[in-house]
Amino acid sequence: MPTFADTVAGDYQITDDLQTIQYTSVVTTGGGNKSFPITSADGHDLSARELALLGGLFQPGDTTWFLGADQFAAQGVEPRQGDLLTDAAGTHWTVTGLCSLDSFGISWEVGCTKAR
Repeated sequence: MPTFADTVAGDYQITDDLQTIQYTSVVTTGGGNKSFPITSADGHDLSARELALLGGLFQPGDTTWFLGADQFAAQGVEPRQGDLLTDAAGTHWTVTGLCSLDSFGISWEVGCTKAR
């Protein structure tokens, strides 16, 4: 019998404005970086309320990305501070350290700052 988590496992793919992004896991020990596509990526600018709650860690224009956990598991990595992301428009983002897996292990919430 499937669990609730199994039932909703693909729900992160059912939203508007999804895009395929290129994710680069910056490996700090041997082997170099690992770059791979993430499909069904969902990016949102942080609201004024979210910015205030995050106490200066982020700035206007920063984005939270929701990324399927299964796609990271297939690569044997987890998102972490310093990783890089390139969206469908070619904008480069740096992961700032806010990487949170949801309660069901379905998607990662990853905070990013536009690369300068």
